[in-house]
Amino acid sequence: MRFLFQYPDAHGLDGYMLAAGAVGEVARAVESAGFDGIAFTEHPAPSARWLEAGGHQTLGKTAASVDVLSNGRLELGLGTGYQKAEFKALGVDFDARNADFDEMLDVLPRFWSGNPVATSGRAFEARDTVCRPLPHQQPIPIWIGGNSNLTMRRVAERAQGWMPMLTDATVSATTRTAHIGDAATLAHRITELKDLAAGRPIEILVSYLDQSVWQIGSDVERHRNAIGELARAGATWVSLSAPSESFTRTTELLGYYAETFKN
Repeated sequence: MRFLFQYPDAHGLDGYMLAAGAVGEVARAVESAGFDGIAFTEHPAPSARWLEAGGHQTLGKTAASVDVLSNGRLELGLGTGYQKAEFKALGVDFDARNADFDEMLDVLPRFWSGNPVATSGRAFEARDTVCRPLPHQQPIPIWIGGNSNLTMRRVAERAQGWMPMLTDATVSATTRTAHIGDAATLAHRITELKDLAAGRPIEILVSYLDQSVWQIGSDVERHRNAIGELARAGATWVSLSAPSESFTRTTELLGYYAETFKN
């Protein structure tokens, strides 16, 4: 089991997106605490209604550039999306998102090759377009999020990682995906995925959402057991994000994690 730290999100319309600390400083603190990676969330055009209801502010980058800057350490997490307002803001047909997503999976590795690309499809058109900088990884590993059978087939056939959403039924309905509510259900779905992948290795990233894990000294064994259940279910990565609004608090919580759970 490896551990990923998700940069603490600022929720709602108030607050500063990078209040938890400068990205470079937080990344170094995450590495010092023994985490195996750091993650950032991204929504291209979140709606005011979603943010007002507690949605998170976002941070996005260009994949090839990040892969170069990180010396080939990027895993690109993708999903078809679920916010209709976001699709409308971008001028994209919400009902065609699955067809567009599959076309994108076809096109991205071709662009990352550094060679001129000519393509004409439903969603993407290019005439001898060249993508630079050339990423270190060929292609950049893609991890796909979501719980649907269609997502699992995509992962089995075309991706290097799966990011199932382990949530309550209400969140599953909001994000328009099938419900996975516990480790037992997760284990069953991972077994299904392995059968679909026919032995091809796939990373499994699950978010640990119980924020009481950051209450210093509270329920340590319960959290260890819960994370252990995810590992036994087949998860190879677990993602955690601390509730922090300052770099000092971020480093305090990372130090607590290193002493309590990593060692």
